[in-house]
Amino acid sequence: MAKYFNLLLVFLLLALPAFAQQELACPRIQEGEIIIRHTGHMLSYDTTALIPRWVAYELRDTDMEGDARRAAFFSPDSSPLLEGYPLAEHWHYSYTGWARGHMAPAGDFKYDQAAMDDTFYTTNVCPMDLTFNNSIWKRLEEKTRKLALEFGRVYIVTGPILGTNKNGKVGESEILIPDEFFKALLVPCDSSYVAIGFLMPNEDPPKGYRLRDYAVTIGELESLTGMIFFDAMDEITACKIKEILPLKELGLF
Repeated sequence: MAKYFNLLLVFLLLALPAFAQQELACPRIQEGEIIIRHTGHMLSYDTTALIPRWVAYELRDTDMEGDARRAAFFSPDSSPLLEGYPLAEHWHYSYTGWARGHMAPAGDFKYDQAAMDDTFYTTNVCPMDLTFNNSIWKRLEEKTRKLALEFGRVYIVTGPILGTNKNGKVGESEILIPDEFFKALLVPCDSSYVAIGFLMPNEDPPKGYRLRDYAVTIGELESLTGMIFFDAMDEITACKIKEILPLKELGLF
């Protein structure tokens, strides 16, 4: 009976319209959070750190196809909900030694120019170690795309962990530099879902690193971040998958 219930649940969730699918990726929203909904992703903005708290979206197997072009520069977010709040500028990162690290990477939004353009708001980036951005973080983004191609779609939540803010601030607007970054993935698998988290220090990774070395359960990630991921899921399924680390199912063994 449970098997048929899970099949029905997956069917209903996959049949939801795009906006509702984006909501499935959304973590539990806390009182007072500023939530911005863009064409292909949604985010919570930290007006003190000048970076997102988290960015959430659905990545489908066809989203990496298309001819949408990357923007030449990042710009402050145009959402009216952010009027009057401080926002980072593109040049605030220039010559600082820190990369503008995408939370929702541009390569996931080739299917639509508006969705692509929205990833080039400064509300979608954080100060990121240059080597980290071009190595292990890029590899994790590529692995996520492979999962979307294999399973049809992946629900993604990505964000910074400020920690002790050991690296201080960057730029004229004093953007806080996160100590770590996380990524939470929800993947349709067979008649249900599997979920996995990643926690990575914002620094040059050691030689011989493996993605699996940074994998954690969603339950562990929730304990570390204080967030509740994939809040729209039914409680029984969520509780089950959040305590399992599906390395084999996701090709990370």
